Amino acid sequence: MTYQKSIGTTTGSHLQVRRAALVLLTLVLACTLSAIAANSDNSSAEIGGDFGGCKWSYDMDTETLTVTKSPTGDGAMMDLYSWDLHPWFNDTISHIVVKEGVTHIGNTSFQDLDDLKDVKLPESVTSIGRSAFAGCYNIQSIAFPFALSEVGTYAFLGTTFYQANGIDVVEPTASNLAGKSFSMVDGKLCMQPQPGPAPGPTPVSEDITAPALCAMFVAFIAIGIICAACLRRF
Repeated sequence: MTYQKSIGTTTGSHLQVRRAALVLLTLVLACTLSAIAANSDNSSAEIGGDFGGCKWSYDMDTETLTVTKSPTGDGAMMDLYSWDLHPWFNDTISHIVVKEGVTHIGNTSFQDLDDLKDVKLPESVTSIGRSAFAGCYNIQSIAFPFALSEVGTYAFLGTTFYQANGIDVVEPTASNLAGKSFSMVDGKLCMQPQPGPAPGPTPVSEDITAPALCAMFVAFIAIGIICAACLRRF
């Protein structure tokens, strides 16, 4: 009788362990599928690739073009000889964000982006190539790094910069633009006060998203609990 009772107790304990393992594995699967779905949604709205010593990505939802330094590149964007050769030629771009680490804005890189409204340049940019922003007639906000030392010919053809008074024109040379920011005031791109250079941001990997990290964390916990339960039984 005692032997049979022991067998029944052992069998019941094994069933409880199996049920708990099944519940945890179901939870892990649900979180993993959720992370995959979230990553799939994000990737479907973005395109990108390599561009010289940089990488680029375009978010279709926000109409934002982002340029970052390639892990193996020198941070210099490719110099093109024609305005229609950059890979984002057919995209509607309202915002350009250039990340810290990029050093050179290539020739004709952003030429004739009619919908471009604002540009963010990091302190690492030291040169802007020929015709880089030529034909971008609708820029409403742009800030230049203090380290800017070279601006190519016709880099801002079609864009007029003004002093804060909105009357005196600022010629788009490196010495005139370095450390200055401009924003739209009464229909004119006027100079604005700008603080000293801010420290560069800490690089953060964008390869793993928050849902994916959550799924991995839950998976590790689940595996640990299952292993611990099995070791106690066997």
